[in-house]
Amino acid sequence: MRFAWLTILGCLVFSQAATAQTSTTTTTSPPAFDSSGDALLNGTYYFRDISYVAADSMGDLKEASVLYGTLTFDGKGGYTISANSATLNDSSQPPQQQLPAITGTYTISASGYGYVSHPLSPADNIYGLATKLSPYQPGVFVGSATETTNGFNDFFIAAPMPAAPATNATLQGTYTVAFMNLPMTNLTPAEFAPSSVYEGYFQFTADGAGVIGTVSLSLFQGDSAKAVTIAEPAVSYSFNKGIASIVFPMDYTLPIWGTEDVFVSPDGNFFFGGSAGLIYDGAAVPGGWDMMIGVRSTPGTSFGGLYYEAGMDEDLSQLTATPPAAVLDTYYGAFEAVSGESAGSGMIVGDQRILPAGTASPRHGTYAEPYMLNPDGTSTEANTNYATGADGAIRVGYGIGPYLSLSLALLAPSFNPGTSITSGTSVYLSPAGVVNSASFAPFTAGIAPGELITLFGANLTSGTPQTASIQPLPTILGGTQVTINGTAAPLVYVSATQINAMVPYATVGPVASIQVMSGTLSSNTVTEFVNETAPGVFVEPSGGVWYGAILHSPDYSPVTTAAPAQAGSDVLIYATGLGNVTAVVYPYATTYYPITVSIGGINATVLYSGTAPGFEGLYQLNVTIPTGVTAGNATLAIYGPDSVTMETVIPIG
Repeated sequence: MRFAWLTILGCLVFSQAATAQTSTTTTTSPPAFDSSGDALLNGTYYFRDISYVAADSMGDLKEASVLYGTLTFDGKGGYTISANSATLNDSSQPPQQQLPAITGTYTISASGYGYVSHPLSPADNIYGLATKLSPYQPGVFVGSATETTNGFNDFFIAAPMPAAPATNATLQGTYTVAFMNLPMTNLTPAEFAPSSVYEGYFQFTADGAGVIGTVSLSLFQGDSAKAVTIAEPAVSYSFNKGIASIVFPMDYTLPIWGTEDVFVSPDGNFFFGGSAGLIYDGAAVPGGWDMMIGVRSTPGTSFGGLYYEAGMDEDLSQLTATPPAAVLDTYYGAFEAVSGESAGSGMIVGDQRILPAGTASPRHGTYAEPYMLNPDGTSTEANTNYATGADGAIRVGYGIGPYLSLSLALLAPSFNPGTSITSGTSVYLSPAGVVNSASFAPFTAGIAPGELITLFGANLTSGTPQTASIQPLPTILGGTQVTINGTAAPLVYVSATQINAMVPYATVGPVASIQVMSGTLSSNTVTEFVNETAPGVFVEPSGGVWYGAILHSPDYSPVTTAAPAQAGSDVLIYATGLGNVTAVVYPYATTYYPITVSIGGINATVLYSGTAPGFEGLYQLNVTIPTGVTAGNATLAIYGPDSVTMETVIPIG
């Protein structure tokens, strides 16, 4: 139940209460992040972490490292890396170091969202998500240390070791493989040039007996927009102690050569790894700081549902600009893929927690994009190719130059409330079921004070669906109440499976604890990270994505493809999640944080940013359409200090 623009206009009655929240907070200390999912990570895992430290705004690297091997999760929030079970190759130190024993901690929520302390930088956490590739195995974890105190970017994958060591027969079938390689040519400062970045993909067929044969690489280098095809003959593989060594010809001019060591999932459906960190004539050479991911092709595979993802990007589109620039970032997040009307088509709405290299300011980015899945499981969206396998459970992404990238997405667990819930005896809040009411951005986007959120679950109320009919909004509706850090949240709508509520302005982080009470029954508790802002734009029609709920000014008629906005004209944009507000100047309250807008990539003038008069949690932006915007559907981007949303478009005449 999204809000259509007609619903919004129907609520625009003047009410001073729309911008003021008063409530009694019962908690006395910040809640801890949910750790009820710690058992998702349990047992001995293969892992690989590639890290980079930026030297300058040009995208040069000061340092790079690769850490790989095995670690053991205890299922209770602790892990160990025993002596000689992991190897580090660091450009600032002698290569091939065997690490001493390391202990660390981790916290995983019921949704699989959580963090693992970084083995090399204990003050930092690798944030990410865990999901099971099958109900009978521990979870795979993907993530990135986006909140670093030591100024590095990384991409981390961990997958459980098979019960029995993998053999040649485990790696069998046709695989699509993507790789990204940020080479370093020597060990002196500023040794990395963005023009040396390699990214590409290839397919191979493993016969289950160690033979792959000739491989045709499609390769992007630097800012090249055209892929180069290179043949690698006589590629083979073998296993030693469960690790596969894929051997490529020893040609030092190619981005992949020598041996790539990969860890294969127990079912053989995907693998990940890279080189050991190679040294040639005393210098590090291409292959040392790479990541390679492969997924077994599944013809006719499906695609849809909630996915967990992590990856890295290298935007080299401005490498020849004046001044030249290159942007490296790493991220983690989630996205929802919703099927469309035609086979293999649909829309993706996602969130990424992104850390640009050389900065200490991560941000959430929400987005929407269409997809079209080909019969062989591949697809192309915007500047990225994808290969989907394991009947839709695994997706590998790889960029199209000069927008280089590498990502791994895994289908999220199914959050089935169980028989006790469906029989009506318990109140259940889905661990992944707290989303932005406007954009429906996944739960990893977090929440912000003043945001309208939608909660999904079962038995959330025992009565019939009800919609609040008064302002200020009630905190009990249909016998149901929602508390956020102990404060009762204003309620817009309640039903057995869905609640629309507003995050109280008094909510502070870093973590918020959310719970539903229906009568005398209480739900499980779901924790979310709290942001300064978490913007989302309402859409038209209700329940869709793409077209924002935007009105012409001053006549309040809707902006549509038949009545598009014009350059120089003013429009009203309706959103939520723009954060705290200043003191009320009846009947308005402006946003506390500066909010900026771009349309079609061009900065727009924001005339007003604040609450829409008369409805709690609803924000209004009065914006002038900039000149120079290309006619058609222009991307609408709204920026807060710690977030950006780009999930809607505005028709331009």
